[in-house]
Amino acid sequence: MLKFFNTTKNIILILLFAINHEITASNKVSTLERRADSIMRVMVNEYHNQYKKPFNYINLTDSTVWNTRLYKFCKQLPKGGELHIHSTALLAFDDYCSFLASQPNIYIQIEGDNIGHTLYRTDPYDVPAGYLPARICISKEYLTREKSLKLYTFNGCSHDNPWKDFQPIFRRIFNGAFGSPENFEKYMEKAFNIYIENNIQFAEIRIGSTIDRDIFLSMAEMIMKACNNVRKKADFHVTIIGTGNKGYSLEEVQKRIENVAYVQQHIKDTLMNKCNLITGFDLVSDEDKNHSFEYYYDVLKKCEREYPDLKLFLHAGETKKAENNNIKWAIKLGAKRIGHAYNMYFHPELYDEIRQNDICIETCPLSSVNLGYCTSLDSHPNIGYIHSGLPVAICSDDPTIFEHTALVDDFFAVIVDWNLSLSEVKQLCKNSITYSSLSKKAKKKVMKDWEKRWVKFLEDTVK
Repeated sequence: MLKFFNTTKNIILILLFAINHEITASNKVSTLERRADSIMRVMVNEYHNQYKKPFNYINLTDSTVWNTRLYKFCKQLPKGGELHIHSTALLAFDDYCSFLASQPNIYIQIEGDNIGHTLYRTDPYDVPAGYLPARICISKEYLTREKSLKLYTFNGCSHDNPWKDFQPIFRRIFNGAFGSPENFEKYMEKAFNIYIENNIQFAEIRIGSTIDRDIFLSMAEMIMKACNNVRKKADFHVTIIGTGNKGYSLEEVQKRIENVAYVQQHIKDTLMNKCNLITGFDLVSDEDKNHSFEYYYDVLKKCEREYPDLKLFLHAGETKKAENNNIKWAIKLGAKRIGHAYNMYFHPELYDEIRQNDICIETCPLSSVNLGYCTSLDSHPNIGYIHSGLPVAICSDDPTIFEHTALVDDFFAVIVDWNLSLSEVKQLCKNSITYSSLSKKAKKKVMKDWEKRWVKFLEDTVK
């Protein structure tokens, strides 16, 4: 029985839903899907027989895993879109290092107090002492892969508060890839091309809204340019969710909202009938140490009134503490999606409100394990949310920092450990499109394309 549900009533409701869901699903599943489902389950058994142990995060850094039939199956899976990912960590770790090495104007500190810190400079004579070009650092192994992993990834929870590990990593990553509009555009284009290769049709990127609205506008313009560049080869879509910090004052959050709204009005997706590129706002960071959404309630409700096209997609419940009630306040604020919602199993009374308000949960399974919220995926509460009939989408959060590949590794992990049927995997993929902030036209286009990809995926699988 699922150990994170604490009442008999909830368990009975979940079982009744699961039985009804299974009966309903069996009537709708095609013969082709049933055959593909059987093959997927064989692949899962192959994985378990090969590794002789439960799935754990470290398996994803083992190159032998990448050669399994199941991992290749997950790469080919039409995943829909990525609903929860941060701009500073779009790429897998090796792809990020490859990007650094490809740019002639990125330098890495190899001596001094901030080893690994990346720096952008146009003039090589303006580079401080102790820095070398990134391509030299990486190719000559001034920074070995092992050392780079320690600098740029989050290798487990070394503190009671894992957020302490984040700030140094972000500081090292940020300045190189984001030091100029040119680098930022190239970084985004590289990420979008990799997403296309991995059968991801769109990305909704959370990006910190700066105090200078013109800088934020410039970053949005570079993202739009990168998207249009990859559209020359394949259909791809992108939207931006501007973010503030839960440690900000009310005045500062109000200012960030105004900046995001300003940029929303000044840049559009011109290839999609001038629909909004900026679609929403969020507040991020450590929920246990900073302000709750109750504190920001008035300023966020004001945002809803004054900027109706700026929807709220809120990080809430990214904590193990039962007393944290951010999910309740996110629902009251009218959030369209809730990021993580990890601790909602303490509040089963909210399940009906989530269903009634048709709110999607952006679950980031590997992120939750790596941050120490749960010890393994089989104890992750979001599998219970899926079985309770709550709308859920699989998301990646910070692939670079957690050393995984966006969506590919997340789907691989939950298929291995959550014993999902192919029908459930299909619904998770479709949810990412249904609950996206894409325009109605773009959403219809993406869904139609996804349905074609799904049929071909099934055909290729059974072959």
